[in-house]
Amino acid sequence: VPKRKITVVNDVSGLAHIRETLSSAYCHAVAFDCEWRDPRPLSTLQFCPAHVQETFIVDVTSPSISRRELSDFIVAVFCDTTVKKLGFAPEQDWRRLRAASKSTPTSSVSRLPADFEDANVIDLQGGVLVSLASVVAYTLGFALDKRCQRSNWDVRPLSQQQLFYAALDAEVLLAIATQKGVVESTPQTSNASRHRDAHLYETDSMLFRDRTPNFGAELGASDAALFSTDARNFG
Repeated sequence: VPKRKITVVNDVSGLAHIRETLSSAYCHAVAFDCEWRDPRPLSTLQFCPAHVQETFIVDVTSPSISRRELSDFIVAVFCDTTVKKLGFAPEQDWRRLRAASKSTPTSSVSRLPADFEDANVIDLQGGVLVSLASVVAYTLGFALDKRCQRSNWDVRPLSQQQLFYAALDAEVLLAIATQKGVVESTPQTSNASRHRDAHLYETDSMLFRDRTPNFGAELGASDAALFSTDARNFG
């Protein structure tokens, strides 16, 4: 279950908020990941900044985000080489980001460099061909559920399981990078007024709202309300 707050972004103001967050002087690294369903280059684009307790999921299919607006956003984020971008075996992601960075689908020119390393993208897979799930198990000590990997990422609304999957794929990269010393473990500088465990109550609220998993008990609307109240109290 993700430990950070999940924010779905489906309009231009949300993209602007992500850019503002990543341009903070406190932001030295951000983990990213992509989901897609061919032939669309991207369906979602996830960002997990190191300095906030929040993971952003950009809904690339949203009609409120034009092709040009998405292109400008991708270029602005990935061409800022002052921030480390953490990926895992990012070659395929990079090809799709380059396709999405074109101002028009018919354009033959990408505004991102051909080599992801030129954009300060760091491959956490390294030189050994291993899966993300195996690295998570070895480094972080838990199993990463990959069942949603081949689900239909173009269907809206995304299911709660898909949102958790997409958020975790970015969130665990930040944890792996911290364990490996690629990025420093830094105190959270944004949302400082939040209790450090508030996001756990928010996550529990989302889990119990659809009654899964129920851990052997019948948990319903009253439980969701309880956890929502706790989240507000600790926020």
